[in-house]
Amino acid sequence: MARARVTTVEAIRSKAATLFERQGYAKTSLEDIAKAVGVSKPTVYAYVGSKSELLEQIVIEVMVTLDDGLMAILDNQDSAEAKLRASILLQARAAADQRNYYQLLFSEQPDLSAAMQDRV
Repeated sequence: MARARVTTVEAIRSKAATLFERQGYAKTSLEDIAKAVGVSKPTVYAYVGSKSELLEQIVIEVMVTLDDGLMAILDNQDSAEAKLRASILLQARAAADQRNYYQLLFSEQPDLSAAMQDRV
C-alpha cells in the first residue's frame, strides 16, 4: 500500500531554498528538489512551472515580507529614530526567520529574469 504524501508549494520552496543554498541554483535540478521533498518531478511541476519560477517565488516571498513590514513601520506615528530601529529589527528578523530565502535574494540575483532583477 502506497503511503499518502502531503505536499505544499511552501514545502517545495523550503526544500528548494535549502538546496539552492547548499549546491547553488545552477547545480540544483527539479529532480533534486523532488527527491528532497519526497515526491515525483511531475508533482513538483504541478506546483511550479519551472526552476526559475520557483526561485522567483522565493525572492518574492522575502520581498513581500519586508515590504509589508516596512509599510507598517512607515504608517505608524513613531519618531524617525524609532522607525529606523524598527526597520533594522525587521530586516534582522527576516534574515533570521527566512535565512535560506533571504540569502538567495542576494546570492542568486544573476539567475533571476531581467524583469525580476529590476523588481528586486
